[in-house]
Amino acid sequence: MHVDLALFEGDVLLGRHDFHVGATRTVSGFPLFQVTHGLGQDAADIVLSDFPAHVDLKTINLDMPIHESADWESIDLGRYTLVFWCRLDASQFMQAGTVPQRRVVQASLRWGSLALAVAPTLMVLAMLARVWAFGDRATPDHPIWPVFFLQLGAIATFCWHALGNRHLENGGAAGWMLRFVVLIPFGMIEYWCKYLWPPAR
Repeated sequence: MHVDLALFEGDVLLGRHDFHVGATRTVSGFPLFQVTHGLGQDAADIVLSDFPAHVDLKTINLDMPIHESADWESIDLGRYTLVFWCRLDASQFMQAGTVPQRRVVQASLRWGSLALAVAPTLMVLAMLARVWAFGDRATPDHPIWPVFFLQLGAIATFCWHALGNRHLENGGAAGWMLRFVVLIPFGMIEYWCKYLWPPAR
């Protein structure tokens, strides 16, 4: 796993260094600190030490999960902030199990739920636009029932998620379910923005 580390004091960058964490425990020396690192079963053991006198830090022990960072991650150290970005080698993607695949699946489900929320309304709007554009000649080629059942499926899917969502306020599931039914599709879009994006909760 490749790790890019940067240490800030407030908004001032004190130093940025990168190193590769392998199975063998290794010591890497940099101007700002010394890094002792090695891979364990599920996490990388990283120790930062030997800071210069003007940096009020002694030793930082990191038990860093083996993962691929989606963005810069940070650790608050009082006056200081340690930020890092992890990248996996091709072989470590296999060793890390299904973590990258699970993120892809979660992102697909999030975007799929948004598409499900808006698809019935977009289909109805398309039908109305066709009737408005072509008048009586634009008789529907297909019945409206598939749109109706798709809308029911969207509402049922969001209700199912709300019932299992532990982040909702007390009694919040019933309120959201009412919004899904009454505020089609805006209730589902509001729920999606709050609980399904950007992080999957």
